[in-house]
Amino acid sequence: MKNYLVPIIFVILALGPIRHLSQLKMKATITSGEKVTILLAGLIFLFIGFYYGQAWYHYLTAVLGFIDLLLMQMAEGVKEDGLLVNYRYQRLFKWETIDKVRIERTKYLRLTIIGDYLDQRLYFKLEDEDELVSLLEEKLGKEKLEIK
Repeated sequence: MKNYLVPIIFVILALGPIRHLSQLKMKATITSGEKVTILLAGLIFLFIGFYYGQAWYHYLTAVLGFIDLLLMQMAEGVKEDGLLVNYRYQRLFKWETIDKVRIERTKYLRLTIIGDYLDQRLYFKLEDEDELVSLLEEKLGKEKLEIK
């Protein structure tokens, strides 16, 4: 029974990001650097699982781990009650806790959440700028929004 515990935990861990994906009003995009990092981490995870694996549940664990890694990165963006970010112990930054949000136009729209925590960044497509700005103005107000 304990052999099945880790794959079951990975399935349970995947349920959170899947639920968040369906609740996102606006999904953040994955930058090129993040894609490379996810791919390398996933390949390392799969390599370890398949190279050292001795039973089918070892291989399943490697695949589920890679899927979890991907889902956690994909489930970032704007929700009804705040900004969803991959940050250590806190995934959801509620609107009330955000001191300021800065939007910069680079290769992507870089949204920086400024507060008592480390500055967190989300990236959105450039064509989503109008929708993102109007959504943030509605939720945060113009005084907490800085556009560069």
